[in-house]
Amino acid sequence: MAEEIDITLYSTDASFSWNGYSYQGKVALFMALNKIEELNDANEDLNEYFLELEWFEDFSIKKNSKYITIHQVKTYNTSALSSYKEAIWTLLLKILEFTTLEKAYLHTTNGLNIPEDFLEKQGIKEPSNPVKKPRIKSPYESYKAVVESGQYDSLAEKLELYNYGDQDNEMRFCSFDDIETKIKEKILGFTGDNASAERIDRAYLRLLGLVDSNIKERHKDIQEGIEKEKVTIKFVDIKKIVEQNHDLPSREYTIYYMKNEFQRMATQYINEVLENEYNMNYVTKYNYDLFKMTIDEIFALDDNEFYEFCLKISPDNEVTDEDVNNAMKFLTSCLPKQGLENCFFEIIKQIQKKVESKKWVFHKRMSDYKNVVYLPSTILDDNSPIRNNLLIKRIHNNDNPDLLREVEKIITKNITINSIDENRIYRNIPEPDNSNSTRQSEQYHDRITIMKKIGLIKLDEAKEEFE
Repeated sequence: MAEEIDITLYSTDASFSWNGYSYQGKVALFMALNKIEELNDANEDLNEYFLELEWFEDFSIKKNSKYITIHQVKTYNTSALSSYKEAIWTLLLKILEFTTLEKAYLHTTNGLNIPEDFLEKQGIKEPSNPVKKPRIKSPYESYKAVVESGQYDSLAEKLELYNYGDQDNEMRFCSFDDIETKIKEKILGFTGDNASAERIDRAYLRLLGLVDSNIKERHKDIQEGIEKEKVTIKFVDIKKIVEQNHDLPSREYTIYYMKNEFQRMATQYINEVLENEYNMNYVTKYNYDLFKMTIDEIFALDDNEFYEFCLKISPDNEVTDEDVNNAMKFLTSCLPKQGLENCFFEIIKQIQKKVESKKWVFHKRMSDYKNVVYLPSTILDDNSPIRNNLLIKRIHNNDNPDLLREVEKIITKNITINSIDENRIYRNIPEPDNSNSTRQSEQYHDRITIMKKIGLIKLDEAKEEFE
């Protein structure tokens, strides 16, 4: 029986290589929405259903603790059946061993056909150097077990190439571009035809955020040595997101949108700039590795950490938590595209020193043994007296001064200013006068310095100080 089998013998945890925006994650969301639709029509309890990512299979749908359907997702740029046969034999073995399975699906980005003579023509040869006592059954062992069972025909009835079309127009594959469209169509089906495009887009990104958060929880499990119990996504949580009115952007949406944008811009920079500069010997291996390490650490931040990261590297932001337009100001004030590409990324690439994780600053020990803290920023402004004054004003009005508590120099692209002003203090404490009580006098003397005297330094000069 399924419950008697050690699931780890059939499972590979691939969450370390998982990208929350990947094709597999989108297919999983599409299938979950599809299943929720079916369950609603049948008046079944959604609380019993869960989506499991990258464990027993690329993804699985479970009813309580039992696997109902399992799904492998392949994005090969070929329709040659030989490229998929190992995946097919592995799925057939799981159907054989796990009797609660209703279906096993193979999802592809290219058209494919599993012919009737698959058993005869797509066998797997025994490897010449098999792994001794492998933890996970190999494709050959899967093939051998299925053939020896004599149940190939009945097992194959439960295996399907998933049909993204309908009964009249079969489509046994789905492209990278089409899967996003299909998810949004499903969301529209839940919200009604009058839902705005913005609401659909925001629900879509929130769903991707749900997947991303699940994988981060999985990383935590791996680090803590938890192998058998995997964090799943509740169907009720998926439904809650698609039915929520997202016409006004929520804090969760804006953060996930920004994470999505940051990952897109960082990946583009790595592929189009960093890789080419490294290949042309403009960037050292040391700086190349440091850059990618830093970007990976940013990718791994949770929502609150990423929110603070954005606020910190854009210290001239105008985001105010009490403002009803907080979400929109966060979108417009933080992570400016040009500021990221031409300033922050350049700083991270050119300064030959590791950025401190979670604090996003460089430390420099001076000749007098004083430690100076540098903050890489997105400040791209040209050096101009008028613009400099506006920039200084925005930094002083920063609503999150605690993030700049230890910072002494903000690295910019083009501006150097020794000190932007006197120490910033809380301004809502009244000046003392002779008529006030002793308590008010104590309050006055309890003013707390939030920012040190901060200076701005342009990248070229910062590089010299670190060399």
